[in-house]
Amino acid sequence: MSPDVSRVLVTGASGFLGVNIVRCLAEGGRMVIATTRSAGGPDALIKNYLEGLERYVDWIKVDVRNFEDVMKISDNYKLEGIIHAAFVTPGPIEIERAESREILTSNLMGTVNALELARRAKARRFVFVSSSGVYGNTADLTTPISEDSPEPYVHTKGFYHISKIASEKLVERYSQLFPLATTSMRLPVVYGPMERPTGSRREMGPIYRLLKLVLTDEKKTLYIKGTKYRSDWTYIIDAAMGLVAGLDAPGPLSPVYNISCGTSLSLKDFLTAIKSSGASFQWREVEDEESADYVAPISRVRGPLSIEKVRRELGFIPKYDPKLGVLEYCEWWRRVSKKGLWLRK
Repeated sequence: MSPDVSRVLVTGASGFLGVNIVRCLAEGGRMVIATTRSAGGPDALIKNYLEGLERYVDWIKVDVRNFEDVMKISDNYKLEGIIHAAFVTPGPIEIERAESREILTSNLMGTVNALELARRAKARRFVFVSSSGVYGNTADLTTPISEDSPEPYVHTKGFYHISKIASEKLVERYSQLFPLATTSMRLPVVYGPMERPTGSRREMGPIYRLLKLVLTDEKKTLYIKGTKYRSDWTYIIDAAMGLVAGLDAPGPLSPVYNISCGTSLSLKDFLTAIKSSGASFQWREVEDEESADYVAPISRVRGPLSIEKVRRELGFIPKYDPKLGVLEYCEWWRRVSKKGLWLRK
């Protein structure tokens, strides 16, 4: 790649969300710098997922915690913008206790280092990937949650969500101090191709866990607790395209946007979509967790994210309903499993 060509930097590019951001940008003909902490670069699964797009993507080994290495990126590349997706995701409380400093250094100073790189490289736009988890639980499960909800600053617990809120404020402050256009975009739980356990991702999402039971473990009957549980689970491509909309917006940006499918969906909706994809199984509702193959996260309940602001200001419109999203996800799962690149029973 020519050093004179402007590129978009995606941090955490080998992660679940990161690699999908890379794919969306590359499919649009954008030149991408993709960071990974892996010395060997992208693995076989990533290479398969980005097959045919190699000429648009330049992989570099960078740990966002290392300030000097992050700053060197501007010596070698001209940056159009940055989407900062490198973050350590939630894990058990034991992980927080054992790795407190490492988590906070990665999540907080990694964001500061990425912002400093944007300043030095005179990037046009900086997009921070935040989380709907900052809203916490809400009593009303039907009223959409807008970006001005006070919940993030009242009830947030855990290093992950605390780090997200702190990073949002850092990102906003940089835009006030320096000539840098920034925004933070809050995503709900996302599902789709390339979700898998990594060093930075310890807990898998609900749709992943259902597909593993059906497509990999080949269970013919699933015992489910909480089929009526509802959330605004969002297909990964919609999430990635929302972030790209933040990167490309022609006008001023709001400090925070919600990105989601825009509606609340039940676990039963997704079970039905999985069956529609050609999977042969049935499910039964159970009341006790001990006999359940899958237990809905009923302790985490909130209304759906409102996406009116991002729709109005950035023109973002989600394209995937559960049937289409799950169909694509299942097709990918089966395809990479046959190639020996994915989970085996």
